[in-house]
Formats: sequence, structure tokens, C-alpha cells
Amino acid sequence: MWNVRWVRGLHRPWLNFSLAVLAAATMTGSASATDSLLCGDQGLCGESCTGDVYSGPLTGPVNPPDQPIVPDSAPPVFEPTMQADALFAGGVEGTLTSPGHAPGYIDWAVPRTNFRMRFDAGFDSNRPDRAEFFYAQYQNPGPGNLGNGIVNTTVNFQDIRGYLELAANDRFSVFAELPIRFLQTESQGGRGLQDSGNTNGIADLEAGFKYAISNDPSHFLTFQMKTYIPTGNASDGLGTDHVSLEPGLLFNSRVNSRLDIFAELRDWIPINGSTLNGQDYAGNVLRYGVGAAYTAHCSESVEVSPIVEFVGWSVLDGQVFDERTLTNVSAETTIVNAKVGLRTLFKKSGNSLYVGYGNALTGQRWYENFLRVEYTIFM
Repeated sequence: MWNVRWVRGLHRPWLNFSLAVLAAATMTGSASATDSLLCGDQGLCGESCTGDVYSGPLTGPVNPPDQPIVPDSAPPVFEPTMQADALFAGGVEGTLTSPGHAPGYIDWAVPRTNFRMRFDAGFDSNRPDRAEFFYAQYQNPGPGNLGNGIVNTTVNFQDIRGYLELAANDRFSVFAELPIRFLQTESQGGRGLQDSGNTNGIADLEAGFKYAISNDPSHFLTFQMKTYIPTGNASDGLGTDHVSLEPGLLFNSRVNSRLDIFAELRDWIPINGSTLNGQDYAGNVLRYGVGAAYTAHCSESVEVSPIVEFVGWSVLDGQVFDERTLTNVSAETTIVNAKVGLRTLFKKSGNSLYVGYGNALTGQRWYENFLRVEYTIFM
């Protein structure tokens, strides 16, 4: 009997202690399970998964007062719809700028999968054969023949351009653009000159790639190589009749959540362009530009950004026909345009619409006025 009473006396404190430990372990297990359910494998709240579950970072009790404890269960498993490293998986989703801050005329530095339909209209191009940048020289192979008095002294054009860019990741993409051109020509009838007539058809195909030298979250510095392929009929004024290469540097920087700036420097280099009197008619053209976009309106459905850009071309050599003297002269000049526009981002779809206008600031020009409308689908 003494032994039994001693065991019973000894057993009661240990029993009470064991029950207390068991209760604490049960509560701890429930809290850990709740943390795992709320934060998942990586945690909704970052590296540390602690705090209040119903307001901000988890720094307080696991459950709010008077609320049932979340059942102990495994966290849900989310299956990705696409491998992150899949080829052409969408490029730079979620980094740097929103699609609403893509430039209007300057080439965008960000490699990103997208499809774009663009309408361009240029008015009063008085030197369309300058350095064979827009189309080939008036004499063979271009749309004119001085012997027959055919000279286009004014050209209006409209381009419908389909553009597709495929991004492998946030550094590299490939692209191609196919334009359909409509051309209207005029001449100075009082001088006995005739125009070559209105034409339309496929213009010169453009294709190339982008590689981001620097892709910091706040800016991109990108090398771009573009090739112009002579698919347009040069005798109709739809192409240059020669291949051109255009290496360039593109820059895009986010200043703050509303303001982006961008710039470009490109060198258009004709390959095997035409000659006249033993001299190259086609010439080297240096293109450069700066611009900025600012989010002026932002709502749940749309984001509206005015865009201002200045674009310049320096024609370094080549020739151009001067209808005043009916002779060919040096094509060297500098042309500067001002561009203003508005880009609207539709947040539900992620697509954007741009409408812009350009005007020549210099006497020498590719066109007097320019209109651009484009719709971009980001994928």
C-alpha cells in the first residue's frame, strides 16, 4: 500500500506537466499550419512569414479575435501555366515600364513579345529620293526618267505595317515588320514635268533583333540590329532596290512611377545602292532622338500618357535630284522633327493605342506633316 500511494503521489505532478506540454504542442502545431497555409511555400509576406493575417505584414497573432482557427491542412499547390525559361515566353513581363510608356516614334529599348498594327501617313515629301533612304533615285531603278520629263516633286504616302516581336527573355528578342504602301505623286506641270502616277503594294521588309546590354529594373540599354530587305518594287517608288543595315543603341529609363525617358542612336548603312556618274547615289544616314512620356491620368481601367519626342536625321553623303535645276546635288543635310502623341493603356487586356502627329522643324524634310495611329497587343 505504501508503494502504491508513493507511485500515485509521484504520478500526479508528472501527469499534469505532460498534459500541459501536450496542449502547448497542439497550439504550436495549429499556428505553424496556419502560417504555412497563408504564406504558401514561399510566403505571401516575403521571406519572414510572421504577423497579423488580416492586416499588413504578419507581426501579431495568427488569427484575429473571435475568429475560428484555420484548419490544419496542406497549402494549395499552384501549377504554372508556362515555364519561366520557355523560348519566346513573353519577355520582360512585369519589369521596368508599363506598355503605356512605350515611345511613339523612337524604337523601344525593351525586348518584349508583342504584335502591332501601325498606320503611317506622310504628306508633302519633296525629296523622296534623297540618299535613297525613302525610295530609289528617279533615274533607273527609281520611279522616274529625266529623259521623259517624269519627276515626282511632291509625294504623299500611307503605310499599313504589321509588326511581330518575339522575346526569349528580358534580354533578347527578334522582330519583323511588313509594310503595305500607298503612294500619290505630283509634279510641276508648268515646267513640262510629269509625275510617275499613283501606286501601291508591298514595300521593303524590315527584320532584326534586340539584345539588352543592361536590363536594370529602372532602365534598359539595348543594342538593336535591323536589316531592310528590298521586297518593294523600286520602279513604283515602293522600295530602295538595295539592302540596308542599321545598327543602333536604344535607351529607356524610368525616372519615377509616372515619368519615363527614352533615346536612340541608329546608323542606316546602304549596301550596294545605285550610282550616278560614278558616284554613290545612296548615302549613310545617322538617326537620333530623345523623348519622354508622363502618366497624366490613371484609373482602374486605363492609363493615359502624353508623349513628346524630337527625332533627327543627318544625311552624311549620297545624292538627291533638285527639280529646280534638273540636276543631282549632294544629299548632305540635317532634318529635325517634333513628335507629339498620346498613348492609352487598357489595363484589362494590357494592350495600348497610340495616336501621334509629327512636323518638320527644318526646311529640309522627309515630309512636312506626319500622322501615326497604332494598336499594340502585348503577349
